[in-house]
Amino acid sequence: MELILTGGRDVSETLFIVIWSLFIGVVIGVGMGIYQKGILGSFVRHLLDKRATSPDTAVTMDESGLTKNRLIRALITRSIRGESSYGRIVTPAQADLSAPLKEGEKPVITPGTRFYIPAEMNDRAVTSFSNSGNIIVWALLSIAAFLVVALLSFYIVPALTDMLKNIVG
Repeated sequence: MELILTGGRDVSETLFIVIWSLFIGVVIGVGMGIYQKGILGSFVRHLLDKRATSPDTAVTMDESGLTKNRLIRALITRSIRGESSYGRIVTPAQADLSAPLKEGEKPVITPGTRFYIPAEMNDRAVTSFSNSGNIIVWALLSIAAFLVVALLSFYIVPALTDMLKNIVG
C-alpha cells in the first residue's frame, strides 16, 4: 500500500520533495507580495497621496520620483499595459479623448503620460497596495517561520506516520 501512495519512492524522499516544494511556493508567494506592495504599490500610494482621481488631477511618473530607477519604472509600465488588476486601477489619462482605445489595444506610455486612479477603484487600490508596516521584515519573518515548520516536519510527519501504522496494525 505504501508503494502505491508514494509512487514507488521512499517515504522520506517523497516527504522531502513535498516539504521543500511547499517552502519554495511560500518564498515565491512572499516575493510576489513584496513586488505587489513594495514596487507596484509605491506608485499607487503616490497617486493616492496626490489625490489623482481623474484625468484633470493625473500625475506623471516623473512627478512621483520613479525616474530614478529605470527597472521600477519599466515594471510599473509593464503592469499598467498588462491585463492585470493593476492596469485597471492605475489608468493612463488619454491625451486625445476624441479617440478612445479600441478593445484589446494597449495604451502608449511615454515619460509625459499622466496617470490617475478612478474614484470607483480608490477603495480597491487602498486595500491592495497599502503599505502597512515594513514588508521586508514581515517577509523575512514569514520565510523564517515556514523554514522552521518545514524542518520540524521532517521529524513530526514520520513520527505521526509510525503512530498511524501502529494504530491501524
